[in-house]
Amino acid sequence: MTSITATGDPSPQAATRPPQRFAGSAVWIADHEVLLVALLAPLLLFPTAAPPLTALALAGVPLLWLARWRARRRLTVPTPLDWPIVILLALVAMAVQLSIVPALAAEKGAGVILGIATYYAIVNSVQREPRLWFAAGLLVAASALLAFIGLFGTSWWTGGKTLPLQAIYEALPRLITSIPRSRTGGIHPNQIGGTLALLLPPTLGVWLALRRSPRLQRLLGVPPTLILMVAAFIALMILLIQSRGAWLGILGVFVAGVVVRRRWLAWTTLALALVGCAVLAAEVLPRLSPDARLSPSETLPSDLARIVMEMDNLTRPDWEGYSPNWLNRLEIWRNALLTLYDYPFTGVGMAAWPQVSAANYIYQVSGAQFVLNEMTHAHNLILEAAVNFGVLGLVAFLALLLGYFVSVGRSLRRLSAEHRWLLLGLAGGILAHLLHGLVDAIAFGAKPGVLLWAILGLSMAVVRWEADNARRTACPDQREGTDDGQQTTKPVASLRPLLAIAAAMSLLGAITLSTGWITSARLNRAALSLDHARLTPELSPEERNAQIERVLPELQHLASSLDAPGLRPGAAARRLGMAYFLLGQTEQARTAFRGDPQAAAYLFSQGMMRLEESDQAQALLAFYRLASEIDPTTDLIYCRLLGGLSGAEIRRAVFVSPEPASPPSPEVLARCHELLGQKFIEQNQWGQALTEFQRAVQLLPDSAAYQYQLGWAIYRMGGDLAQAAQALQRAAELDPKAMWPYLVLSQMRREQGLLEEAMAWAEAAAERAPDDPLPLVYRAQALIEAGEYAQAEAALQQALAKDSDLGAATFWLGVVQWHNGETDQAIANYERAVQLEPNNVTYWLTLGEAYQALGRRAQAIAAYEAVLRLDRENAHAQERLTALRGAKDE
Repeated sequence: MTSITATGDPSPQAATRPPQRFAGSAVWIADHEVLLVALLAPLLLFPTAAPPLTALALAGVPLLWLARWRARRRLTVPTPLDWPIVILLALVAMAVQLSIVPALAAEKGAGVILGIATYYAIVNSVQREPRLWFAAGLLVAASALLAFIGLFGTSWWTGGKTLPLQAIYEALPRLITSIPRSRTGGIHPNQIGGTLALLLPPTLGVWLALRRSPRLQRLLGVPPTLILMVAAFIALMILLIQSRGAWLGILGVFVAGVVVRRRWLAWTTLALALVGCAVLAAEVLPRLSPDARLSPSETLPSDLARIVMEMDNLTRPDWEGYSPNWLNRLEIWRNALLTLYDYPFTGVGMAAWPQVSAANYIYQVSGAQFVLNEMTHAHNLILEAAVNFGVLGLVAFLALLLGYFVSVGRSLRRLSAEHRWLLLGLAGGILAHLLHGLVDAIAFGAKPGVLLWAILGLSMAVVRWEADNARRTACPDQREGTDDGQQTTKPVASLRPLLAIAAAMSLLGAITLSTGWITSARLNRAALSLDHARLTPELSPEERNAQIERVLPELQHLASSLDAPGLRPGAAARRLGMAYFLLGQTEQARTAFRGDPQAAAYLFSQGMMRLEESDQAQALLAFYRLASEIDPTTDLIYCRLLGGLSGAEIRRAVFVSPEPASPPSPEVLARCHELLGQKFIEQNQWGQALTEFQRAVQLLPDSAAYQYQLGWAIYRMGGDLAQAAQALQRAAELDPKAMWPYLVLSQMRREQGLLEEAMAWAEAAAERAPDDPLPLVYRAQALIEAGEYAQAEAALQQALAKDSDLGAATFWLGVVQWHNGETDQAIANYERAVQLEPNNVTYWLTLGEAYQALGRRAQAIAAYEAVLRLDRENAHAQERLTALRGAKDE
């Protein structure tokens, strides 16, 4: 049926002809939209470089869309992702307005707008096959460029990772050193790893499409070998970066590629995945649920406080095998779920979750340094959408992903082999990105996000090309497209039923999440108001207090509604207590916090955050005193917090000005004395350390740990060895399983010449720790003193069989071999010992003496110089070094 235009012209050309005024300019802009978006990209990627120009660039994006409408009488060709994108775009505008970090939120919002502009520029411009493959070639080129930038701009891992690649990291030059908000100035490995995981499958897809198609090779003018080299370079970079999330993404794409070719394998894999998810949920969700308590008085396995407090000899029965990194992730995800529960309608705002989370939830695994300075997102792509935009944003994001994969799945069977490989590669990139997003995330609006939108747009261009091609096959008289790039075919199905299902799921999720939606909405609004008052740095104290007082009535009402549906237990009480606390109304704060079952743990978490502030001790003490009145069983976490203070701050916080109303318990005082003693040891002030340990023992004479510290301090400072032995023997009696008191007693007796007793104490230590090699080393030292070198060598070999990297066993084995005349083996073991323990003066000194005895003068000088670098006052090394250098002068 012929369409009729508003002018009455029934011709099909009139239906698509733009108005004459500005028509030429609008058509030119629409035809060159991708180029214009690329010109705007630097201003939107780096908005703080030139804010006025960035504002013009933001205004330019809707002008591009208006020009397209003017030229083609439509804002865009329809795609299955339109409605989720429209919802996300509206939520981004709201999230920027709600954020407590407006500058950062505006920057991230500009990044999202750039991504959406890129998506629609590609979808509306890439409508012919030459443009499609040219865009794919540009994506490969961008991938190669990004991998090259990552090679010289990544802040490589400094600690131990999965692969020992530290030597390679040190050899690579760093050319990018000043990225804003980067702790090290470079690109974070997980960020570049996740981005390259997104780009590797599309690059392989282009290679697979080109390798058997001379037509495409002529069209692009690029040999397939070059594309394969780019893919290999990206894969090598992913291996080098050691991002486990990126590895997971690539592995998932490989498994998916194998599975989709075997239907029975696909169903089996799906069943196993569902079973695995169920087991994982049963194991992890109790620790993430809002009802899981973190109070230190609890003894449940989910008590994260007890997991991390190894300094207090606490066990972690249900968490053995979990790495600290995974515990950190679980804590972050738990708090993200709590955020979704407390802010279901709006989220916390764009880029604001790290600050809001640190202010409102409990962090006992993640240190204050990480939470305040390094945690930039929720480390999960799905949760990141939830905390930024709320439930509606979460559903819109899931609908976008679901719509994408359904559209791709519908199109694959009807595509030619070349286009199928391209679309599979693009979809594989999205899948790798999502799998990486299970354990990490590229935050919404981050700079690499524009590549995600580009891949989405290119995928939808392929889907539309397939639909148009199928329609042209069915109707041969239809043209591929008009001169202005506009197609005459019907649009791709917009998946409206899918969106209706998503909307129903959203409504059901909102009802499930918050049965009392009015109460939940009130808490959401009050929590946002309090967050703005607490966390907006531009507010003066008077303005902050005024805003807090305005939100107090709402919080008081919510905190009194204990049985109201839609309220998480303690959520309103915690915020009310903090509001009173900030206003200086301590009594009201104490009363309010008693309505929060996790108040004590929360207050200690807030105290730990104050370690980053100037008046650390007083801030800690204020939170401790309030928490101890709510839950008296909180001493251990307090001690953990004090461990981050200096000795002077501990003394001032605990011993100089404690309030009589809430004096620390003997356990806390003793622990603080021990902490002071340890800090004096760090400064090599053994006399003052001894005094602190004596005070700790006076407070808790039945503590094995304090008795051991006392005996060790007496022995190290050359005090009364009888008193030291008495304290160590008392520690052994109080804790029969402890090994260290016996080892120190063995060392003391050996130095006194009581070799039989020394061996007996070492054997007693071995009985208590049969798997530990150190008792064997101590016994070997006594045997060496007694001249029993054969037995000593046997004991040392047993120790090395248990731990081949034990420096002490390696060194003493060298001593035995030197005595036996096995000089080459002895030198090798001395050298191995200093490699294992490079800060051990004794090892370097002995190695220097061995070199000197063998006439290896240069090596002896180097060893003695190493001694003096560690101990400048070492007279023996100075004397030997002077003699060696004097001999050279003569």
